Amino acid sequence: MARQNKLLLNIDQQTTSEEKAQGRANLGLATVAASGSYNDLSNKPTIPAAPVQSDWSVTDNQSLAFIKNKPTIPAAQVQSSWTQSDTTAPDYIRNKPDLSVYATQSDLASKQDVLTAGANIDITNNVISTEQVMVTAGTGVSVSQSYNPTANVIEYEVSAAASAPEVYYAEYNVATVPDISAAKTAGKLVYTLIPGTYYPTVAYLRETTRNGAKANFASPVSDAGSVKVASVDNNGTWSSDTLNLATMGDISPHKVAFVDTGDSYSVVENYRTQGYEIILTVDSDTVRQYFRLVQKNPDGSMEFSCLRPGSGFISGYTYHLSSNGNWTRTDTAVRNYTGIQIDGIGRNLHLNQNNYVQTNLPGGIWDAPTTQSNNFTILSGADFAGAYKLAVRHNPNDTYELALIYTASGMSSYITFIGTETVVSTNNSVTVNQAAYISERVYYTPSVRFGYNESTVFNPTQHKAIYYSGVAQIGPTSDTKIAIWNDNGTIKVSFTSIEVGKVGSTI
Repeated sequence: MARQNKLLLNIDQQTTSEEKAQGRANLGLATVAASGSYNDLSNKPTIPAAPVQSDWSVTDNQSLAFIKNKPTIPAAQVQSSWTQSDTTAPDYIRNKPDLSVYATQSDLASKQDVLTAGANIDITNNVISTEQVMVTAGTGVSVSQSYNPTANVIEYEVSAAASAPEVYYAEYNVATVPDISAAKTAGKLVYTLIPGTYYPTVAYLRETTRNGAKANFASPVSDAGSVKVASVDNNGTWSSDTLNLATMGDISPHKVAFVDTGDSYSVVENYRTQGYEIILTVDSDTVRQYFRLVQKNPDGSMEFSCLRPGSGFISGYTYHLSSNGNWTRTDTAVRNYTGIQIDGIGRNLHLNQNNYVQTNLPGGIWDAPTTQSNNFTILSGADFAGAYKLAVRHNPNDTYELALIYTASGMSSYITFIGTETVVSTNNSVTVNQAAYISERVYYTPSVRFGYNESTVFNPTQHKAIYYSGVAQIGPTSDTKIAIWNDNGTIKVSFTSIEVGKVGSTI
């Protein structure tokens, strides 16, 4: 059978490579139709070796790096211009206010000279058509403004501003009553300065009363346990003194306010509501009297009392301050008085501000110092009957020690304590130790604890409390108790020491 030279689709014709090539050529097929190779393609694109990055500076629009539709950017930042009227310009400012309704400097020129203290300025000529205006007040002048839109009037009230009164310091041992009188006539506040060489600190005293040719001064309020007073006569002779004040509970001095009959009811009431003890000072030619506020009556008035014990009689003087500010005085005398003359009532007792006998026992409760140190810290107000104070040391290892400090002359002394030391551990076990600390030396600056090495160091990790109870020769013979304990993380210290064992002694 002769060979078929036709292209069949369903029979393998077993053609040679040359025949296949001839067949592709007859059909017009390229070489790639048989090889499938990219290299046999025609009209292949040129592919760069790396990606092309866009470049702002390329201007050839055929370049692959060319950026189309670039905006036009000015060479420099455009600043807004108030005078630019072209609304399309980049420096045009939109929504500018209309300044034609504001006052100009020339408009206000005719008004500036009348801004004096107490003046009213009514602007009715429509030079200023809105309520917005600025006024500058000089030193010592204040300006207030109101606007009436119906009448189109701006009103100004210009007034002298209040200024603090001047102060005249009457020099101690130099100033005279005429000098002081001249200063007061000029409206100045008068003070004197007590030199620091006379008192531990410099004291400024205010003039409180005037009696003829004598001016008297006192510190208005004192928190230091004493009040300083001074006076000067017409000859320039000065004198000064210190009025000692009682303390409350031996913990801190109470506050005292000195007033005179020139003070108003509101001044006195303000001191009273703040908890001050109020002393009224009244001077005569020969003596200064001190009246203590003893009660406030239901009608709001206040009573001040002064008692002067003498031989066989007591003179009573009272001042009454009514709620309307009037002061009145009443003098009475009780002769042949046979009661107790209270000049001194014994140790640990004193007269309180209501003239009642009050106990004043040594002791109290304090927080131990939180700062760790190698030195003992005196507990403020922890004073025994003698010249001894209680101190605590918070050691760097977080333990605590008690000590007694001697504060009188000689810098050291001896104490004796005979009793027991009770140690309560954190596991609630109790250990009682003897505490016979005989002739133990104490110093102004202690370095060892109470009981020396015989006593127990308080360690909060091991102890709940340590308690000392016994008879002590700390100053006078006393029934003494000292305790230190852990109160939920706060270390507390407390003591009492009551004098005993002497006929006629007081508690």
